[in-house]
Amino acid sequence: MGFKLAQPVGVAVPLTEERALAATQAFLEGSPMVRDVDDNYAECGADPDVIDAISLAPCGADTSGFNILAKKEFPPGRMQGTTLKDTYWRTTYIGTKPTATGGSYGIVKDTDNEWKVDFSDTTNVAVKYERDLSLDLGMGAEVLVSWLAAVIGTP
Repeated sequence: MGFKLAQPVGVAVPLTEERALAATQAFLEGSPMVRDVDDNYAECGADPDVIDAISLAPCGADTSGFNILAKKEFPPGRMQGTTLKDTYWRTTYIGTKPTATGGSYGIVKDTDNEWKVDFSDTTNVAVKYERDLSLDLGMGAEVLVSWLAAVIGTP
């Protein structure tokens, strides 16, 4: 699942930017991205301290045989990302979900290659836990988070 935009705050539509992809990128939709030294989007590494955007599509080689461009992103070599300021996001998590909201937690790329909130990481924090969405009809084991100002990159 990764991170999915749940709700903008104070704006009708959050800023979406398109940039070239750094070479040899392969990640899933909903992945946190950072701009490299050439101003290209690249997937964040472990325990990111700056996040510029969340990917709106997957990227990398498409070997399904159904895509004549053989790339998951479109246009090939480019990626669109939604900026983080003034937004709430829904996502899945690992670790034990806290009973109280409001805490700050890290994010992690899990073994299924999906980015999730890591409720066991209170050191390398990136998000604030806002609400448990599992009580909402059809939401499953999801939570609502907002990004901490310290990790939000500049658009």
